[in-house]
Amino acid sequence: MNMKKITFLEEKFKEIEKISADEILSVTKILVSESSGEFNTLRKDFFENEDVITKIMFLAKKHESDDKILNNIISTLGFSATMYKINNEEIFNLFKKNINHSSNKIKISVARFIHKLPQFDNYDGKWDYIISMPKIPPKKSSGLFFFHAIKKNFDKIPDEYREKIINNLNSHIEKNNLVEDTRNKYLSLIEKIQN
Repeated sequence: MNMKKITFLEEKFKEIEKISADEILSVTKILVSESSGEFNTLRKDFFENEDVITKIMFLAKKHESDDKILNNIISTLGFSATMYKINNEEIFNLFKKNINHSSNKIKISVARFIHKLPQFDNYDGKWDYIISMPKIPPKKSSGLFFFHAIKKNFDKIPDEYREKIINNLNSHIEKNNLVEDTRNKYLSLIEKIQN
């Protein structure tokens, strides 16, 4: 556990408006590193703090035109949402706003996490977005995120999307050199969708 990094972040977040332009990228890199790190109480306390999430959202708004910083923030919020169950409408709206971002790195970060947020279940564009996921470069990663989104929702797939989903899963199997276990997971999911 690296207490120094969390302590550093706590100090920076006390006066978040004063974080210099030169520092912000390194601060957001540390946020990603800590939010994705092994679960521990120190990280949990930090990322479950609503004030911290509010400040991260402040950074997202302030630096939305900087793709590297925005990508780090989206990743931080995604890891925080999944590991520490941090969720609110503002986080979901940030993800939704960046679904079609011009940066593929941001789009792939959104794809990695958005389907895990509870608000996604009621998102009007849910199935169209899921169908579009495998097209996001790098396709090997987006195909994996697509697989997980389908696996989570396979019993809720509307009939009009079944064929497209099965075709996308088959395409991912054909285009990627999947290990046998992973290939079998894909085939098993296809079978569940067909039944």
